[in-house]
Amino acid sequence: MCDGVQDDYYYFHRFKMELYNSKDITSTMTIKDAGGKYMYAVEVFAFSIKALKDHLEEHLKRNKVQTNADKTKWILTVPAIWTDAAKQFMRKSGEMAGIPHNKLFIALEPEVASVYCQCFPPLGGLDIGSTGSKYLIADLGGGTVDITAHETLIDGSLKELTKAYGKNCGGNMIENHFIEAIFGSEFLEVYKKQYPDSYVYLLRCFESKKRTIQSNKSGFVNVTVQYTTLDKVCETKFGTGLREHISLKFGHDKVKVYKDKIRIDLMYAKSLFTGICKDISLLVQDVLQRVNTFNLKHIVLVGGFAKCWLIHEYLQTSFPKLDVIVPEDSDLAVLKGSVLFGYKPDIISYRIIRYAYVILATPPFIENVHDVKRKIYFDGSARCNNVFVPFMESSTLVSRNTEVKRRYNTSERFQTGHWIQIFYTEKENTQYTDDISCRKLGELIVNIPTPSLEKRSVDVVFHFGDTELTVTACDTEAKTKCSVFFNII
Repeated sequence: MCDGVQDDYYYFHRFKMELYNSKDITSTMTIKDAGGKYMYAVEVFAFSIKALKDHLEEHLKRNKVQTNADKTKWILTVPAIWTDAAKQFMRKSGEMAGIPHNKLFIALEPEVASVYCQCFPPLGGLDIGSTGSKYLIADLGGGTVDITAHETLIDGSLKELTKAYGKNCGGNMIENHFIEAIFGSEFLEVYKKQYPDSYVYLLRCFESKKRTIQSNKSGFVNVTVQYTTLDKVCETKFGTGLREHISLKFGHDKVKVYKDKIRIDLMYAKSLFTGICKDISLLVQDVLQRVNTFNLKHIVLVGGFAKCWLIHEYLQTSFPKLDVIVPEDSDLAVLKGSVLFGYKPDIISYRIIRYAYVILATPPFIENVHDVKRKIYFDGSARCNNVFVPFMESSTLVSRNTEVKRRYNTSERFQTGHWIQIFYTEKENTQYTDDISCRKLGELIVNIPTPSLEKRSVDVVFHFGDTELTVTACDTEAKTKCSVFFNII
């Protein structure tokens, strides 16, 4: 910006949330930068991952650390509440960043944080690693909050007790609440576009302060700002300078300006946390209602937002029978846990399936059961179109390497393959794949290696129990593997 060439660049900020907010994630989706320009999202993610990868490799090289690319694993973490499409999107981004497919592993953030706590139990939760111990693990990130429950098994592995629950109520919402309350959302859009560096500085100032606010304190919290740029934009937007704008809006009680600082009354500041605290508390309550709480003693908070005193105090007051624990390095628990997970990828021995999965089918039409509007005829027989008959139910407990097999027969001579559409939903008792809650996961293309005159059978195997859904296929006659292309995005 000092050289006046900012228009030649793209500026993206907190773009990870695009994968949470988007219902239709594709490799061609675009996202908008601070200046209103668009770019393919997968390229933005890939450039960011590559920057981290290059930075690490340069650091190792500079310090004369030799690594073997063939033996190096790369762990890419994602929120546990993300869809299969979002996970595959991240995998594609990682591969575009130069990480080989077979060396890239997707890990779920609350899971790896739990692994870290197993290896390094926090003070107040030293029994977490004991056989039979149950606890909630809540990853309080910047964008989302992910909460799940684990039980420690006799072999030291972990069993997931419920599928993860979460929403977009992470720490970034607090900065947004503060800034929007003081300046308004329209002001922010102008400020972000004209002075993106100052906008990020403002966010970081509020981010550092939110962690220090405590319920038993009074007075003011001081936030250092770039006064000149804020004052200039206030003049343009409101017709008054920064000091006059805040004085007119808040008087001299809640918010005021002193030199290069915005001073916010602590009682008012704490009130801006109320909604987020309630949201997180409700998520914890949802998880507790879905697990057997016998021997469940702890709620472990990790992530950068876990260091916020008000969140800790609110949850401890809301759940007095449980110990709410914040590990000393809670903001690094996901990072360190990812490294440990790379060495022990089988440490999560049981997982809960998040969605119900179904293959598009047209079974025989059953009167008084199927919707008459969906009746179609195929080869003279009545069929029901778009019926939801899951081959895997949501909330099913599965072990690692759980397989679900489906056999497909050719219907034509010299048929070269099968094209299979897969759908998913979180909603229970879904009847049809075109229900509003049901979404298309992707398309599965299975190639038959040696097409022939005779009818051929292919076994398609869906692999559950890991962090990603994978598919393999086998020609039942030739006993050979078929090439499979599973296109989710």
